[in-house]
Amino acid sequence: MEQFATLNELATVAQPLGLAMLAAFARREGFSVAIIDGEANFWTPEQTVQEAENYSATLVGLSAFTTKMTAAGKILDLIKKNNPSTKTLIGGHHASALPEKTLKEESVDFVIQGEGFFPVVRLLRNLKAKIDNYDIPGVSYIKDGKVVSNGRADGISVLDELPFAAWDLLPMENTALTIGRLGITTWTRADMPSSTRRSDALSAATIAPLTWFTASIQPDTEARRAS
Repeated sequence: MEQFATLNELATVAQPLGLAMLAAFARREGFSVAIIDGEANFWTPEQTVQEAENYSATLVGLSAFTTKMTAAGKILDLIKKNNPSTKTLIGGHHASALPEKTLKEESVDFVIQGEGFFPVVRLLRNLKAKIDNYDIPGVSYIKDGKVVSNGRADGISVLDELPFAAWDLLPMENTALTIGRLGITTWTRADMPSSTRRSDALSAATIAPLTWFTASIQPDTEARRAS
């Protein structure tokens, strides 16, 4: 559980490109966003949640592989324990493959299957308008004790529709792909081998369970710290 806090300083940490792209997309739609990269900062789940509490986030999202779900689950538990009204979501390989299991086992409100661009923005709009309707393609949730699934999200068909990744929201000085050099995660193609969809590739880039993005519902403002 403390693995990221005790990594060697020479360990390589890749930027969470998927979350940086998702944050840029939500920001372009008028929402304030922030990314907390706990892995790059070598933080524990407790330290990461403590940092998140400095923001007045309406929605907090995580992405995690199956091997990282223990740490991700602890983060979700701490968020709900400290701020029960905060809405949470999780995406990535594990959640996309096992949405029902994830909803039942974790302290999470929503699971995203596939690409998060469209479902996250629609979810934020509904939260802002206080619309209690989460029947959005790609979003699964629990209602009256039963899992409601809306299938996989619609993907981006034209890559040029995506804004540049929000590198400005990441601690770039703490990430490197080779020792002593700053590296940047890049892709040069959208198609993936076998049955792996590009949406899964996006999730794969968000490698840290201690990495998340937060979004508030105030449009056209910078990510705000709570007073």
